[in-house]
Amino acid sequence: MTDSVGFGIVKVAAVLTSIQPDVVVIHGDRFDAFCTAIAANMLNFNIAHIEGGELSGTIDGTLRHAITKLSHVHFACTIEAARRIRAMGEPPESVVVTGCPSYDGLFSLKLSSFGEDNMRSYLSPCSFELSRKNFLLVLMH
Repeated sequence: MTDSVGFGIVKVAAVLTSIQPDVVVIHGDRFDAFCTAIAANMLNFNIAHIEGGELSGTIDGTLRHAITKLSHVHFACTIEAARRIRAMGEPPESVVVTGCPSYDGLFSLKLSSFGEDNMRSYLSPCSFELSRKNFLLVLMH
């Protein structure tokens, strides 16, 4: 796994350098999300993390908390997760309780709370804004 993380950091950094995103949105707690957070942070990109503050009791939990500390905006699933994020020293205004997109999408036919208009609203207290319509979404599990 350590080889994969190192390789992932190098490759993700190359992509981020190429596309210069306004914000890097990272979901979850796996090693791929971790290497994305490291690369984005080291390149001084703004990072939004979905599902921080959760507890799992595995290596994923450690990676999740590390990703939280590398991130600037936090989309927490629950009030308790938001409390944990703030307890880690993250600014309260950077923490938004959005629900869990993984489960909310399964139980609802409504549009996701992560649509463009809602994302702009969630990011409004931050020092950056979404200025482009093009984005790269990477999912892997």
